[in-house]
Amino acid sequence: MTRIDFYGLDDKGVDAGLRFACRLCDKALSSGHIVHVHAASQPQAQQLDELMWDYPKHRFLPHTLVAADAETAPEPAPIHIGWDAPRHAEGLLINL
Repeated sequence: MTRIDFYGLDDKGVDAGLRFACRLCDKALSSGHIVHVHAASQPQAQQLDELMWDYPKHRFLPHTLVAADAETAPEPAPIHIGWDAPRHAEGLLINL
């Protein structure tokens, strides 16, 4: 059965949501999950991409940017960041 969790953050800043998404991805990876992060736009996806290179501090979250209209399959990374429809139906979906 599908499970849905909602999170309310005390910090309402845009960066706070992206940092929280990084923490959720880190936790999901440690549990062996594949993750798709659905961003509202390509610029937001690129902002999250940049953050994952060094968040948490001095740690890399293995990820790749994907677009629904891409002609090739996404790179084999456990975290996919997209702004169109998700490219895979398995794993964890984080909707920003």
